[in-house]
Amino acid sequence: MNQASKPIHIQRSRGLLRWLISSIGRLFYPQVAQIGQLPAGPLILAANHPNGLLDGLVLLLAIQRPMAFLAKSTFYANVFLRLALHGVGAVPVYRPADIGKPGGPSAGHADANSASFSAARSLLIEGGMLAIFPEGTPSPTLLPLKTGLARIGLGAEAQAGWALGLRIVPVGLWFERQTRPGTAALVLLGQPVVVAEFQDAYQRNQEDAVRALTVQVQHGLAGAVAAAQQAGERSRQQARVESRVARASMRGVGWAQQGAWVALLALGAPPAVVGHILALPGRVIAWLILQLLARRHRATVGTIQLVALVAGLLLGWAVVGVSVGLRFGLAWGMLALIAGPLCGYIGLCWQQLIADS
Repeated sequence: MNQASKPIHIQRSRGLLRWLISSIGRLFYPQVAQIGQLPAGPLILAANHPNGLLDGLVLLLAIQRPMAFLAKSTFYANVFLRLALHGVGAVPVYRPADIGKPGGPSAGHADANSASFSAARSLLIEGGMLAIFPEGTPSPTLLPLKTGLARIGLGAEAQAGWALGLRIVPVGLWFERQTRPGTAALVLLGQPVVVAEFQDAYQRNQEDAVRALTVQVQHGLAGAVAAAQQAGERSRQQARVESRVARASMRGVGWAQQGAWVALLALGAPPAVVGHILALPGRVIAWLILQLLARRHRATVGTIQLVALVAGLLLGWAVVGVSVGLRFGLAWGMLALIAGPLCGYIGLCWQQLIADS
């Protein structure tokens, strides 16, 4: 089912969830750069997987085109992740390694995967874009790719009579600091691989074609990852130079401009302080959540930090609102509930203004 044929309430709910996810993502990674352009038509984005669920978040922030994701079925066991994955139109994948886990496949997982792959092929045949992390497991270094990517791509082209024009785009992801909020990330789009070029090999032997396409995508992804790392390091050095230039230029501006800057800082200081105070319970809750989860999820610590921060702040603001409401009345409780996120956002902007000066 394509986007236009879905009920309007489903489109609106997904649009709202995407906006919410992107807004949270902008707070975590305010600077996400894209290098390269996507070709038109159906696409599979094959990205490296250094930072868990935050890899998909950065793709959403950088690429302003509707996309769906392949996501392992165990993510759907968590109600919050299930809601987020619904918002981005994710397709669950049932891995044999997850048999017996919450959300994992039963003994008939092969049939479940057939349905997932069929849904992915249908999306591509309708001209959509599918994002896949073909390593299958988060890793700071590039791992050998699974063959599901090639099977989906070749299957879609074969189903469309080799006239689909499907391309696989290797995508290199780079993070300035994976586990620190407020830092930069980069998405580099590599040279597309044309799936129809493997038609003859596929018709001779499907397994050989799957392996050959996987090898070519692996080679392209390795190049994209290396190029992303180089571009990221250059951008980090350039940011340092620009920061020094900005500080030097600030010293040379007139008294009027300096006065306006000081006034802006002075006006932002009170709500920023209020925001930090109201966020204290949430930060404590976030720290507790992080301590509970970080040891069990070392490979995805960035994701855990984001989940802990968002969940902690939401719970903390709720606690503050309820506490104020019980002590001073409903109106004051609602005001505290609104002031928490509003003043917190002002505080983030205030901090960024100081950092940029």
